[in-house]
This record gives sequence, structure tokens and C-alpha cells, in this order.
Amino acid sequence: MRDTDGSCRFRHVKWGTWQLLDQDGQAEVIAELRRDGTPLDEVEPGYFDGWYCQGVAIDLKNRVFRAYSCPGDNHHRESLDLRFRTAPAWAGWDAGFAWGGREELAEVIPEASSVIVPYHGLEAPPLAELPFGERDQGFSTWDADRFELVVHRDVADAGWYDWYQECDLVTVITPDLHVLDYRFFTEFREWTDTLLPWLVHGHSYVDELRGQTPYPFPGEGERVRAGLVIDLDQRVLRYWPHGYVPSRLLAAVGAAWPGWELRRMRYGFAEHLAVTGRRAPDALATPPEVAAEWEAARRDLTPDPRPLRAPLVLEA
Repeated sequence: MRDTDGSCRFRHVKWGTWQLLDQDGQAEVIAELRRDGTPLDEVEPGYFDGWYCQGVAIDLKNRVFRAYSCPGDNHHRESLDLRFRTAPAWAGWDAGFAWGGREELAEVIPEASSVIVPYHGLEAPPLAELPFGERDQGFSTWDADRFELVVHRDVADAGWYDWYQECDLVTVITPDLHVLDYRFFTEFREWTDTLLPWLVHGHSYVDELRGQTPYPFPGEGERVRAGLVIDLDQRVLRYWPHGYVPSRLLAAVGAAWPGWELRRMRYGFAEHLAVTGRRAPDALATPPEVAAEWEAARRDLTPDPRPLRAPLVLEA
């Protein structure tokens, strides 16, 4: 916490309230920090690391609040962000969810930089290590000239349904408005997103994708944990992450794609559907603890009006 006089204090607890959505809870935590917090310059460098699964930054001087939760909790991040930004307790503040995880706390309070350990593993591995999903029995042939994909089993589930493995979805929109979908095994690396680092390879990443057989679009969104849309026509990169996305990762992606826009898709799988010209309300399972207005808005998204065309998928 940075106090109104500019002094900074640090405190950790095993159990406690971190959302601070009511004024009484907010005042209690601030009082505890003032009373029991340790001055930041007395905290051991690198003290705040992966052992701590959630964190809060309160800047009383500049009226900024950020918080992030344990990755395995049941709170929906977009709903939390909305609740922070609209809570009466934070009226007049720049309040929100810390999408960059613990690294974002150091952006709010730079004096905490030496205390907070940066995330590891944000660098992109070689393209040869792309975690494409296995082809097993779900595929037969891919005819790029006819733009047809033939599968052995149910078109809706081919290549996606797997009891033991969640997946990530990467979609490429080509300059001629073809839509190509690719399945990746979800990776876990200290709770940071593992899709975005591949973009640091720039356009060679797209070349690698287009050299592979595409997948049918997944029939339901519960198995898809994160997504990325590379729009070569509009020069836009859109993503919805499963982990935290530090600012330095976004900066690295921006440097690899000069002149492109980078946007987070706040409506997740539903927005992935919409920006690729598709609409499938039945594929949208409702996450727990979501705000009603968020749920209504994502189900009301309008598909992209361009004449986007995915491959014709046939059953063998």
C-alpha cells in the first residue's frame, strides 16, 4: 500500500479479505496495513513470489486499486473487474482486476518492484515445440484446394473432445477471409498465459500454423480454456487468456507485430465466435459467479459482417 503521505507498506496474511468491495472491509484493511504493515524498504527483495496466489495493491495517494485472485478459485475475472469498477467503495478510484497478476501490483506501486518476483517462462519456445492436439481418430483428409476437411466422427466434437485435456483455440483469418482453426493442448506455466508468448515469433508463427491441418471449430466452449484470433485482413490480434498477462509480454508481442492492434476479448469464447463470423448460443456455458449484464452482453454479440468462410467439414 502507498499511503497518502507517499510511504509504502507491505503485509501478508494466510487468510483474509482481498476483494474489499465494501467500505468497512476496505477501511479495516487499510488500518491493519498502517498498524501492522512493514515498510517496503525493510522487506527482503523477492519476498513476494509464486507462494502467494493472490495479491492487492492500494495506492491511497493516487487512488488506484488492483487485485487478483488465486487461479483456481471460482470467481469470474471479468465479473470481478466489473464489480471493482462499479463498487461504491471505489467510487472515484481507478479500480480493477490485475490482469497482469503480481507484476501489475508493481506497476501500481513501483516501489514494490524489488519485492515482487517477475513471472518466469514468458519467452516463446521454438516453433517446432508448438503443442498441437493429437490427430488420433478425428481426422481423415484435408483438401486445401477444395477447402474441405473430412473427419471420421461427429463433426461437432472431432479433435476437441477429451476427458483428460483442456484445449486452447487459435484462429487465423486470412487476407482472402478464410477462417482456419487450430487446437493446442493447454499448458500451465506459473499461472501466466501460454498462448500469447508464441506471438513473439511474429508472422513466422502464422506460417507454421498454415502449414498444419486445421481443426473443425469446437462444438462447445467448456473444453476451450483460452483463445487467440490472428486477423490478417484487419491486422488485429485478439486474445482471451487463461492466465495472467504481464505488460512486458504485451509489449513483446506488440514489438513483434508493428502496426497491428492487440485487443483482449472480454467475452471469451462468445467473442471468439463473434469476431470469426459465427454465432452458437448453445455452445456457451455460463461460468460461475458472473454478472448478469456481462452474461447478457456476451450472448447478444453480433457476428463479424465480413463474408468469412470456414472450411466445409464432412463426415467420412
